[in-house]
Amino acid sequence: MIDIAIDSGYNISITGGDFGTQECLAQSQRLLLITTKGEWKIRPESGVGIVNWLESVNDGRLMREIRTQMESDGMKVNSVSMIDNNIEIDAEWK
Repeated sequence: MIDIAIDSGYNISITGGDFGTQECLAQSQRLLLITTKGEWKIRPESGVGIVNWLESVNDGRLMREIRTQMESDGMKVNSVSMIDNNIEIDAEWK
């Protein structure tokens, strides 16, 4: 899926005086991970709120929450895992 590009500072990317566009799977995943529920007015149930999980015990709840959020955003999630403190998401648009 192509969407408006957001740069590393989470600002809208402008290219040639117009909005930049890009394939947005990784961008959508990043935004869902950092967004806390209630931040999106149109979809207040969206967001993992990863900062809220930083000091929690890894008992699978975080992985389930990530999977649920990605699926509710229209992704087919093949796997979600934590490897060396990095979250690995294997997903694609449905």
